[in-house]
Amino acid sequence: YQRRVHGVLPPMKNLLPRGWNISCPQFSLGTNPLQMNNLLLTRLDKESMILTFNLDYDADCDISCLITKGKISKMNFGCAGIHIHGRAGMLMRPLMPNMPVVAATKIFFFDPPKLDFQYQGMATLAYLPILKDIALNTAKTQFSNSFVLPNHILSKTMPHQDLYFRIYNKPLGILKISSMRVEAGQFPYSSAYCRLSVGASTYSTSSTSVKKDVGWKDLNIEILVLDALQWLTVEILTQHMWTSSIIKTISIPIKQLISNIEVIVPIPDSNGSLILCSEWIAFSTNRSLTLSHPTCSTALVVLLIGAIRGFAASYKGKSVSIRATIHNQTKTTNKSNIVSSPDGTLYCLLEKSAEYVIKSPFRKGTVRVEVIVDDNAVAS
Repeated sequence: YQRRVHGVLPPMKNLLPRGWNISCPQFSLGTNPLQMNNLLLTRLDKESMILTFNLDYDADCDISCLITKGKISKMNFGCAGIHIHGRAGMLMRPLMPNMPVVAATKIFFFDPPKLDFQYQGMATLAYLPILKDIALNTAKTQFSNSFVLPNHILSKTMPHQDLYFRIYNKPLGILKISSMRVEAGQFPYSSAYCRLSVGASTYSTSSTSVKKDVGWKDLNIEILVLDALQWLTVEILTQHMWTSSIIKTISIPIKQLISNIEVIVPIPDSNGSLILCSEWIAFSTNRSLTLSHPTCSTALVVLLIGAIRGFAASYKGKSVSIRATIHNQTKTTNKSNIVSSPDGTLYCLLEKSAEYVIKSPFRKGTVRVEVIVDDNAVAS
């Protein structure tokens, strides 16, 4: 957790004015335990099951940050409490007849949980709201990139190297959103735009002028859906000089969107409604369909990355990511550190996935994989 919290500092520094720096001299999450309720255990197939539950966490933490400029200007702020609430899952696969019963578990949030901070120090002052926004938005982004689908925590009880590949779940399909409009909504703003999110993936529309009704046509937003228990969150925002503020937030179950072409959802605390038009495209389980069907125009290509071994001694402790390109689409994994194995070999355990939706016939092609160490490509 401390390593992930310190990963928040570089993005926060990038948002500060030029010449300012930020550090975290004190970090403690406290002693309060996690609370789990509304547990549901479901058998998926003969070798796997999933436990879904609501997770609540009230941390009595002590996190202090220091913002400095040169040797004179200093500003202290921190966090005395963190509250996290969301729906999480624990996938267990493969099941075994003997102890420890499960070879690997994958823990994740289906969608970004509610995340609130209790500030202390200078951040509690009314004239520093930008400090709160920077800290909260950066923390939410880092949290989603670590714990929200497709990201997860993987725990193994057996040393098999192929467990990551066996516990991977293929996405269900693509949700294509063609248009949205808000009817009879009261928005005292000149313009607005929408931000849509499913899991850790986020999409934004262009800004449009607001009249009595506001709409977005010809969107062609394609969202990769990983689990039927996920929700689509639609945030209606307006842009100020430097920041955006949320006007309304609407959440829709993915199951509702899968079974309906047009969905009308009441907007909370308003007389208005959100009307969303979408199309659901499920992925086939036939792996040879893309290669054999002459009219196939869309395919899902999944790249699973296990580990990288054989680094030189000078790379120990450095961070590594993978940048992979398939059919002109490039994706980069989150970073992991290079460590030493018991036999002295340097390796990096990535265990990441990258999904590519290819929209043209994909019968032949290449996969370009680059090893990125400290932001530099060292091998491909």
